[in-house]
Amino acid sequence: MNPLLPLMTAFATGFTHALAPDHAAAVTTFVSRRPTPRECLRFGARWGLGHSASVMLAGGLLILLDVQVPEGVAQNLERAVGLMLFGLF
Repeated sequence: MNPLLPLMTAFATGFTHALAPDHAAAVTTFVSRRPTPRECLRFGARWGLGHSASVMLAGGLLILLDVQVPEGVAQNLERAVGLMLFGLF
């Protein structure tokens, strides 16, 4: 197996994840408050790097510890994200 395959798969999955409606809504809300395209680009880069780092850290810990998030916890986390999006608008 190609050693880059897991990395490429993670990149493709992360890219798809970034295009989800909740992410688009959040980033659009924050970017619309930036007065210049340059500031928008900087914000987007910081958002992407920070989000990637947190997802890699949390995901890496779950994999290393061989832990699965219970379905009920995952659903509650999704609800919390939905409530947060209402707060952004």
